[in-house]
Amino acid sequence: MCCKYCSRAWSPPPRDLQLIHLGGLLHDIGKLGIPDYILSKDGALTEIEFCLMKQHPVIGEALLEGVYQYLPLANDNEKEKVFEIVLYHHERPDGKGYPRGLSVAQIPTWAMIMSVADAFDAMTTNRSYRQAMSQKQAMNILVREVGAQFWGPAVSAFVSLMC
Repeated sequence: MCCKYCSRAWSPPPRDLQLIHLGGLLHDIGKLGIPDYILSKDGALTEIEFCLMKQHPVIGEALLEGVYQYLPLANDNEKEKVFEIVLYHHERPDGKGYPRGLSVAQIPTWAMIMSVADAFDAMTTNRSYRQAMSQKQAMNILVREVGAQFWGPAVSAFVSLMC
């Protein structure tokens, strides 16, 4: 939901807002292909487990491509926007993200916005391996990581939305 509202700072057409919202809802669908013991593990993931977890965007894109090829809900360009959010929401401006290690110029705008919303949600909700942090702590991390983990304009839009 936050992804949709943050994206309004770019004044996309209403149809794009619908697609961004859909991408936000489906961004982690690839976790269906990750073993439950990894998703619910109490401690840190091993290197192998983390490698498996990093496949969830690729799995998600493949799942959606398989489903949406038979549904006339969107044209190919519209489907691609949703797929890009799912596939690239863990990419980072510094090129250290996954699954492709793209740099800021290569990452679709909507995926960079989703990255901020997803990270904020991950930091402010309880996980099997740690307690949630405060919204203020999470916002400080978002701001601190601008240019490395997060795209500055997306963080600015998110902070404006939340304040």
